[in-house]
Amino acid sequence: MDKKTLDPLAFKSILKTLNSLKKAQSGVISERQLNDSFLEYDVTEEQMTNIRAYLTTQDITISSNIPKPEPAPTASPVSSISESKSDSAESSEENDENDDTDEISEEDIISDDEFSDDELSDEDKDARSINIDSLKSIESISTDDPVRIYLKQIGIYPLLSKEEEYALACRSRDGDSYAKSRLIESNLRLVVSVAKHYVGRGMNFLDLIQEGNLGLMHGIDKFDPDKGFKLSTYVTWWIKQSIIRSLADHSRTIRVPVHVVELINKTKRISREMSLELGHEPSLEELADRMNLTPERIAEILSYDNGLTSLDSKVGDDEDSELSNFVKDDKIISPEQNANHIMMREELDKTLGILTDKEKTVIEYRYGLIDGQERTLEEIGQMYGLTRERIRQIESKAIRKLQNPKYKRMLTGFLED
Repeated sequence: MDKKTLDPLAFKSILKTLNSLKKAQSGVISERQLNDSFLEYDVTEEQMTNIRAYLTTQDITISSNIPKPEPAPTASPVSSISESKSDSAESSEENDENDDTDEISEEDIISDDEFSDDELSDEDKDARSINIDSLKSIESISTDDPVRIYLKQIGIYPLLSKEEEYALACRSRDGDSYAKSRLIESNLRLVVSVAKHYVGRGMNFLDLIQEGNLGLMHGIDKFDPDKGFKLSTYVTWWIKQSIIRSLADHSRTIRVPVHVVELINKTKRISREMSLELGHEPSLEELADRMNLTPERIAEILSYDNGLTSLDSKVGDDEDSELSNFVKDDKIISPEQNANHIMMREELDKTLGILTDKEKTVIEYRYGLIDGQERTLEEIGQMYGLTRERIRQIESKAIRKLQNPKYKRMLTGFLED
């Protein structure tokens, strides 16, 4: 996009705007306001130096920050997002809490812009409509101090016109960090409008916003303004993708792959649609027929969505017991079974006592009576330096002795149990 030439008439108009800002801001304007005023014009560094000098003669002070009624430590959302972006591979558990706490009315969340709603995409209109009261109606969203502060902070950034967006996108593509920051700031409300649809899925609202902001930044890096699409339309997909991936990675105690999460959501969506059509919850067979899957596969998919319950959870009317007290452990034998095993082992030892030491050892190793591991004839032969045939003969002789009815009756009662 070609920039305009700064003629005297245009400079006079800009000067009038800067004077208005000066009066509203105690004689001070910010660097950003100055740069934005000349954004559409081709201004050299030498001309900008002369402009700054002229503004000084007009009692206009240029500061890096606009004076605040109640100054407090501030942190730009963009800087916070940038810091989180470098650490996002490790964790998204910590949120930037150094937000601007300046007194700004809730109406400031919807900024006044120099173009009509007709020029906005659906995403932009949704972003402009964000305010504190609307968020109160959203279930599970807390509008306590952190959320209020963040919404007020991003509300001070105006939306961009098509021309401004195109110019900034071109500069951002060429590596202009200031232009990229402006694009990010003007679309922060779009992230909130997308993130609010994913509340209640296992992540905090501010965490969802932060993940969406990372997607916004990535989308801006990928955006090509020359293709003719609006930035908001393009980055919405990246915002959603970043949030969905984060939900898959962090919202569950046991991580489920992203493609499985998408399959779970698809199954639940189709189940809801069929409930409206049929008037009842669809069976596994009905769902399987609609999705061209087997009932077993549908049951498996839905099982992945089951929540986890801690064994330390309190149960009962008085919550005086833990869930672990009511969970059966099939691996633990009862006292009766334990006593029976002890008695059987004693009788088995007595029965094996009729054998020679070598015969007893061969039988114990052959049937795993020592450590539960059964050995082959060859393995036992290697232990004694004998052939496997000789070990087989010893085993056969020992078994013939044990088959004597006199000794067999000693273990019959245990075998029947």
